[in-house]
Amino acid sequence: MIGQRLIQARGDVPQTDFAAQLGIPKSTYVRYERGEREPDLRTCLALHSAGWNLNWVLTGEGPERLADLGGTAASHPVSHKSLTIALQQVEEVVAEHQLPMPPSRKADLALAVADLIEEGMPEAKVLRFVRAAAA
Repeated sequence: MIGQRLIQARGDVPQTDFAAQLGIPKSTYVRYERGEREPDLRTCLALHSAGWNLNWVLTGEGPERLADLGGTAASHPVSHKSLTIALQQVEEVVAEHQLPMPPSRKADLALAVADLIEEGMPEAKVLRFVRAAAA
C-alpha cells in the first residue's frame, strides 16, 4: 500500500513537517497514509525531487531511494525513448485536465515519469497513474 511506504519514507518526521516539505496540507497527507487517497502529480514530483524512487513509492518495487539506483534525479540519465514517451504522456494529461503548468514543472514531471519507465514500470501503468493522479 502506498500509504505504508509513505509512512516509511516519512520516518520520524512529524506528519505536519513532511506534508509541508511536500507542499501539501497535513489533512491531505494523512489521507495518503491511510490509503483513502493516492498522491497527486505534484506530490509525486515533490517526492521524486526529494530523492524517493517513485517506482518504489507507487508499487513497492525497486530500491526506496533514487541514489540506490546508481544516480540521483539530477544526474540519472534517461534514454531518449523513455523521455519522449514521458513527454507525450505529460502533455496528454496536462491538456486533458487543462492543468496550468510552467515549462520547468513539466520538465521535472517528464523526468520523473521517464525515471518510472526506466525503472521498469510499464508505460500503460505509468499513464494510468498520471491520469488518476491528475483527476
